[in-house]
Amino acid sequence: MLYLPNLENISTFVLVAKMGSFTRAAKTLGISTNATSRRVMELEAEMGVRLLFRTTRSLSTTEEGRILLSLAEKSVNDLMAAR
Repeated sequence: MLYLPNLENISTFVLVAKMGSFTRAAKTLGISTNATSRRVMELEAEMGVRLLFRTTRSLSTTEEGRILLSLAEKSVNDLMAAR
């Protein structure tokens, strides 16, 4: 069966990773910080890997997160430009 992760969750992850903040990404997306966090958690569950290390003061990508970011960033940017 073909596995297709949720594109909205991927684009949210890319934005969070690039901005280094759930709060800043949420403001850009026009949604709550909680909803932003939930999207990334859903993507992690869909993919079966942890993408971000989270603490109360910092955010960084895991090795898997860096790989996904490098593969997905251009595609997400292209889709946003097309929109």
